[in-house]
Amino acid sequence: MLSPSDRVVAVRDRALPGLATVLDVEAAAALVAAMLPDPPAGAPRMTYTRYKPGASCLVSLQYDDGEAAAFVTLKAVGTEAHEKWAKYRESSRVVSCADERIAIRRFPNDGELAGPRWLLDPARREQVLATLGLPAACTFRVIAYKPERRLVAMAQVRGEPVAVIKCHDGVAFANALTAHRALARLPHLPVSPATAWEAKRGVIVAPWIGGRLLDLRADPLDHVSAAGAALAAVHDGTMDVRAGETDADANVGLHRVAAAVSGWSPVVREPLRLLVGRLAQLRAESPAPVTPIHGDFYAKQVLVHDGTISLLDFDECTLSDPHIDLAIFAAHLERDVLRRGCTRERATALVAALLDGYGRSRAVDMRRFTWRTAEALMRLTPHPFRHRDPDWPTLTERLVARAQSLLDGIPGAIRPRRTGSCTPVKPVELRAWARLGDDTALAFATALASPETATRVLAQRHSSPAVDDVQVASTALVRHKAGRRCMVSFEVCDGGATSTWLGKVRARGVDSRAAIVHRMLWDAGARDVIAEPLGVVDGLRMTLQRRLPGVPLVTALAQGGNPGTLAAALAQSVSRVHELDVHPGRAWTLDDELRILRTRLASLRLAQPEHARPLLWIMERLDGVAAPLAARDHVAVLHRDLYHDQVLVHEGRCLLVDLDLVATGDPALDCGNLVAHLLELQWRGGIAARVVSEFCVAFSAEMVVRAAGSITEDAIVRHVFLALGRLLEIASRHTDRAAFLPAHLSMLGDRLAECGPRLELAALMEVPAWLAA
Repeated sequence: MLSPSDRVVAVRDRALPGLATVLDVEAAAALVAAMLPDPPAGAPRMTYTRYKPGASCLVSLQYDDGEAAAFVTLKAVGTEAHEKWAKYRESSRVVSCADERIAIRRFPNDGELAGPRWLLDPARREQVLATLGLPAACTFRVIAYKPERRLVAMAQVRGEPVAVIKCHDGVAFANALTAHRALARLPHLPVSPATAWEAKRGVIVAPWIGGRLLDLRADPLDHVSAAGAALAAVHDGTMDVRAGETDADANVGLHRVAAAVSGWSPVVREPLRLLVGRLAQLRAESPAPVTPIHGDFYAKQVLVHDGTISLLDFDECTLSDPHIDLAIFAAHLERDVLRRGCTRERATALVAALLDGYGRSRAVDMRRFTWRTAEALMRLTPHPFRHRDPDWPTLTERLVARAQSLLDGIPGAIRPRRTGSCTPVKPVELRAWARLGDDTALAFATALASPETATRVLAQRHSSPAVDDVQVASTALVRHKAGRRCMVSFEVCDGGATSTWLGKVRARGVDSRAAIVHRMLWDAGARDVIAEPLGVVDGLRMTLQRRLPGVPLVTALAQGGNPGTLAAALAQSVSRVHELDVHPGRAWTLDDELRILRTRLASLRLAQPEHARPLLWIMERLDGVAAPLAARDHVAVLHRDLYHDQVLVHEGRCLLVDLDLVATGDPALDCGNLVAHLLELQWRGGIAARVVSEFCVAFSAEMVVRAAGSITEDAIVRHVFLALGRLLEIASRHTDRAAFLPAHLSMLGDRLAECGPRLELAALMEVPAWLAA
């Protein structure tokens, strides 16, 4: 019968019609009995659940029959997952219930693991045993099975275990094999490295180690202390294993945990969000020590045999913070206390014994150990629901509350301090940071909301000149593009002076190339037209630069700035960049420009088929307009994204920002891109037509003169048309521009129809219809 808590979850998620069935062990067993031609006998128990709200829910039923166990998996599939459901319905190894969209598999069939079916195939028995180096009399017994994740089996001869066998998916297999090979080079460690493997099917074999699992209720504290000493020996080893997750990846991973748990326990959504932010702040405090770590160390990974200790399961072994292992052990004890399976006094004594044994050879940073324990507790929050704890809502809330209390007990950290040197955060800014915290790809950047944390983060930057005594007085979230990037400003006191720094954070990783090119441009002589680069912080995927003064170009023009004067100033700055002797490592050709243009217009045709015919005609005409550009062989350093928002005006000078796309290419491209954006803005009523005409004609003429033959007016206008074509698709993605798209399409078509063999900017600017728009 479905529990009240599970019923609430099932009712809430309307995208999974089969959710109520798969969460109810009796209903799931009845469906298996009705659908499978040879269902297992007996009453099953539900051993595992993996639920992705709105997408799928996979459960595992285990039928026990004496020494053997039979497994059946059921997967409820969302109503929007059409391709996945079609795949299940077409598979000969899946039985599907169309009414509830439930796919059923009988073990050893598995959606992701090829190993179980190969390992347990009677027809391949001799091949399997020979490949894995096992005796001919071997039989297999399943110990643990997580569908689509992992199988653990025992190889035994006449009832006596001889080896442990694990089946993984592709990535997990590669990681586990790397760890086992590294362990084999450290014979002094109390571990069992692999002796054989089958890479195609992700199977690894290791010798069986005799003994029993560590019993935290009954074993003496000396055994736990010995486990700590054994763990310290692992951390002291030199192992060639994969690098652990970065700070940014850890922050993203925790945000995903929070999002998943909130899907079935909405009451903990806000506490989990706050936990992610607080842990991100602590993670940014200082670089973590790095050693080989077990990666999943708790009592079930410790074996006791005749008073000696052995360690099991190094599949998650990486190079990372050693405190993670200690914290995972402590977090599992905390969970046992919350389950009422262990007293607080016993848990405290066990942790003390572990740290005592570990501390005999390695130091423990108690501050780091405490917050790592809170982090490990947060990673355990999916487990009550996943492993079908009868009171999973209460246990989930207790885990979250315990993690909060551990963080609250850390002295002098976490909560932002309000001091005289720090600016109070306004409610609107708090909401902006909260929205960033809800962005799975960028949640790690919320650590920068705290000036204290930001101070520590900026101290970790590299590839920058040394700046002494950097102190951040306040931070602000300047810009946030969901799922992609954000920009944070820092009010910084360095060496007694106050300035504003800008940090660009990218979801997909720090833009090292852009940072290097920025430094090259600065060192090559562009200091009077670009911002000073201030280094890179890898852990937060952030590049830093000093903020430039000034107002945007359009603002300067709207406030009465002389168009001709401003055009000359901008031409001087752009020419300065074009003339630099720098090799940014990226070339941008006419083929690249046309490829982007064709891709954008093709996307627009698919999205708005009513415009398909004029868009095809425009693309054909733009190909003709672009053809003469192929003969141009002039190459310069380009900004490559030059338009009015990338230009600041300060004390008569024009400064250029956002250098992420710098490349070498046709210098006329920068000119054409700037003019096209101003024309499009003027057409939408964002700037006066007369001002645009005066500025663009003067700017183009000045660039032609300064370029001394490498830029022509004809080339500029051709690039104007290409950029205007690209702006058609961009307009469709902005609500404030989309309404103008039909008129823009018509206008551009008319202008292209009037093109002659030689193009002049003045003629384009003087078109009455354009100016009237």
